[in-house]
Amino acid sequence: MNRKSILAVLLAGMLLVPTAGASRADARWVFAAESEKFRLYIDASTVSWNGRSVIAWAMRTAKADSPDLSAGTVRYRSALLRYDLDCPGMGHGLRTAILYSGDNGSGMIVRSQSFQPTFRYYPPNTVGAALIITACKIFVRKLGSGAHPRSLRPGREGTHTF
Repeated sequence: MNRKSILAVLLAGMLLVPTAGASRADARWVFAAESEKFRLYIDASTVSWNGRSVIAWAMRTAKADSPDLSAGTVRYRSALLRYDLDCPGMGHGLRTAILYSGDNGSGMIVRSQSFQPTFRYYPPNTVGAALIITACKIFVRKLGSGAHPRSLRPGREGTHTF
């Protein structure tokens, strides 16, 4: 990797770290789910509304006794992930992924990538569903007095109550 490529990766990593008024040190990580290989947390300080969907940063980190996670040929221990969430439909689209060599967003950035989100929808009792439910509950609590955005209005067919 040449010097220009290394600088581009480092700059992208600094620009893509959660920016909703908080640094990673200020993050408020809330446990969302786990699988055999990893644990998933939501940064409650970044959960917000962009006019179309709820957005949130999450951290996926490998369990201590599990091997490294992988994305294609890239091996990593943890990832910061920015999602757009469809709360009523139980779906999410990945917008940004920053993969780290160390646990909990530490170590070197091994890949940083942005995406045009393609929504995937999850059945109950899956890690994906737990991510969505946790982030959407945080968002509804932030709204306080029950003033839901239209897409979170309870009572629509096929929606979930948070």
